[in-house]
Amino acid sequence: MLCFDVVGPAANDPYSFRCKVCAKDVSCAHQGERDLTRHVGGNAHLSKFRAKSAVTPITFVKQDSHTDVQARKADVKFTGFLAEHNLPLATADRPPRLTDSLVVS
Repeated sequence: MLCFDVVGPAANDPYSFRCKVCAKDVSCAHQGERDLTRHVGGNAHLSKFRAKSAVTPITFVKQDSHTDVQARKADVKFTGFLAEHNLPLATADRPPRLTDSLVVS
């Protein structure tokens, strides 16, 4: 039995498989395993596989400094204080600048 990581079961057809690379359902009702190997070895599948393999994922997450984390925690605590004591949101205008000055780097 062959094992391919790029295929999975099709949604509603027991005689088809889902190609994760091509994002489509392919029938294997005719020759079964041969249909699978023919699809995976086909030019369209291989070109899509190469294109997806060549792409480097872009990460947008930056590492927060310790000071940023402390400032965020102080802002969350202050917001909780406002909500707990039912203070008006106008009270929240100045304290974010205050919490920035309170955070020790």
